[in-house]
Amino acid sequence: MSKKFDARLADAQATYVLPVKPENFDFGKYESYCATLNQTCLEFWKLKSGVAVYRRMRVGECFSFGCRDMKRSLELQLGALEKSMLYQADIPNFLEPWYGIGTLAGAFGGDYFWPEGNAPVLKPDFSSIDELLASESKEVANTKIGRHTLDMIEYFMDQTKGRLPISFTELKLKGLKMADGAFSQQTDPGATDDLEAFHGFANTGIVLNARIVGDLQTIRSQISRLWKQGMKLVVVSYCETPEEQKKAYEFIHNICR
Repeated sequence: MSKKFDARLADAQATYVLPVKPENFDFGKYESYCATLNQTCLEFWKLKSGVAVYRRMRVGECFSFGCRDMKRSLELQLGALEKSMLYQADIPNFLEPWYGIGTLAGAFGGDYFWPEGNAPVLKPDFSSIDELLASESKEVANTKIGRHTLDMIEYFMDQTKGRLPISFTELKLKGLKMADGAFSQQTDPGATDDLEAFHGFANTGIVLNARIVGDLQTIRSQISRLWKQGMKLVVVSYCETPEEQKKAYEFIHNICR
């Protein structure tokens, strides 16, 4: 496997899944699965040093052109939740009623342009921060983008009866609780190679979320360099098979003792 970023891929962190309609999804099974993993997550948060493994089931289409169709997005994400239960992990996957990143921009008059086969984008309307601050804004709920986002959240909640974990939006917290980064060239061509610099997170209580696309050798090598006693580390893996994921899960926990 190449150790470099593959620019031919539409989404290097994506996993192929089959869509599942809400009426065909086993809610009880996933609720039980989540309850077990949530207990593991709770124990991780209480630790001063430790690791948790998250096999991210990111559906590329849902974070690209597919976000336009909330029905299709939900079915694909339900397929991702179903598939995720085959992979050994400590953190459960969740639903994301994602509709681009232009929600706040919509409050300042921005609207989406949809390039063929890609995620929505906005054309820049301001040339400076001062120009932005001087402009008029309106409630997000009263914008085209905001209204669709709220409708999408409501649709997801209605179809699942609120029985599945769901992420609505980013939360603004008082103080740094978690940092995120790409830790392999296959994850992001701009990923840092100065992994030892992150040892500074040790004994701070800040959780480092490390996304690593790559084979088992890559994951092992990066975690061996990244880990230091006193760190709280979430390792996000993208192993292709449950068998590979099991091996990765075991050696990650062995390294991060």
